[in-house]
Amino acid sequence: MDPDLEFQKEFSPSDTPLIVADAHVHIYDCYDLRDFFDRALKNLKKAFRKGAIRNGFTGLLFLTDTGNPSWFERLSVMAGGKKDFGTAGMGNWELHPTRENESLFVCQKNGEGFFIIAGRQIRTVENLELLALATRETFQEGLSIEELILTVSRKGGIPVIPWAFGKWWGQRGKTIRALLKKEGFPSLFLGDNRNRLRSWPRPPLFREAEKQGIPTLPGSDPLPYPDEVSYPGSFGFMIRGSVTSDFPARDIKRILGDLKTSPTPYGSSDRPIHFFLNQLRMRLAAS
Repeated sequence: MDPDLEFQKEFSPSDTPLIVADAHVHIYDCYDLRDFFDRALKNLKKAFRKGAIRNGFTGLLFLTDTGNPSWFERLSVMAGGKKDFGTAGMGNWELHPTRENESLFVCQKNGEGFFIIAGRQIRTVENLELLALATRETFQEGLSIEELILTVSRKGGIPVIPWAFGKWWGQRGKTIRALLKKEGFPSLFLGDNRNRLRSWPRPPLFREAEKQGIPTLPGSDPLPYPDEVSYPGSFGFMIRGSVTSDFPARDIKRILGDLKTSPTPYGSSDRPIHFFLNQLRMRLAAS
């Protein structure tokens, strides 16, 4: 079946609210913050319009911070009306705290906007990445992925093992496969991302995980280059459900915790020219 027709069949008009979410977002100092917010809202609205849903949607960006202070901490300070950390200005955008520590609402002066949910990206001793979504906790780098998943789960976060080029092959692939089969292990997710070359077949680990009731959460995973500011919100998932304006992080954790199958993805992964350009840029930066 045509993907767009399948999408519209699943998301035909309904009274149940729709959540549009990007599960892997970074903000970098090279980004213009106003441009970041503009592009993110545009991308979330574009995904929503694809299904022609009648009752609106709630947009979510899951930040996966790596630095200190994290960008979520910076935005929280800005939401309190304090120092803006040298950004070029917010333009028509405003930041508002919610009634929980893990989320903020960013909106234009007309009230149109989306929620930003706190989170972390952590590097493991195996040189894998682990995302800790919907938490403001910090985590020690360089531990085993098994230990970090246990720690993230214990501290109330959502553990996600994201795909990364070359990191799901060989021994590291075997390590992830063993975790997926581990009995009594905390709930976890795998993460697809936009940086995967679209002409490649879907990695087998996604299918293996889904057979065992472990869903995949897609995210855009923008890179630290100024032109990548256009991608947040462009690759993610949609799911029926409702989050409150006071406790969106708490509510989305509940919704995701009940999943047994992957939510409906949206967006396209990378074009060949852009993919190889980014690989070159990353290797030059590392040399």
